[in-house]
Amino acid sequence: LQNHKFCPNGYFFTNCASIHGGSCEKCTTADEETSTWLSAGYLDADNCLFECKAGHYYTYETDIEKQSVCIPCSTCGPGYITVRECEQSVIVPDGVPTDTICTACLIGEQPNARRDACEPCPIGYANANVGSTCKKCDPISYTQSNKSPQCTRCKIGENATQLGDACVQCLPGYY
Repeated sequence: LQNHKFCPNGYFFTNCASIHGGSCEKCTTADEETSTWLSAGYLDADNCLFECKAGHYYTYETDIEKQSVCIPCSTCGPGYITVRECEQSVIVPDGVPTDTICTACLIGEQPNARRDACEPCPIGYANANVGSTCKKCDPISYTQSNKSPQCTRCKIGENATQLGDACVQCLPGYY
């Protein structure tokens, strides 16, 4: 190893460069905006290792160049919770994508504040769709329990209570 030439991170040896004084060539399998080089490739570009920067994960693109790339992590939509966070990953042969995994909250539920579990809609709110959030009932509608899929309309001459859990008779002169 004393006679070997070493290339810096992000480069690999060409034509037995380590023994015969050849040159180092830049690794091209990573986008420097989304990844960081971990080491130099030893004998060819396939040995160039890089790590995805925070907020990105590794995938193997099947485009014309078939490059390994780091792509932005997905975020879960409003009615979804995060089952597994996207993981910043080291690029290795046959790497497994580690993007964010989301799951939809059910009818009558919405994500909690940490977005790691679904919770029932509170009284006065309803959600009729999977993967949606709870909406406040209008002033003439109510829900009698948590996890309601829909608001119930009050009778003519009634309004919902401020909490939205029942209907009350309108004051005289109002409807």
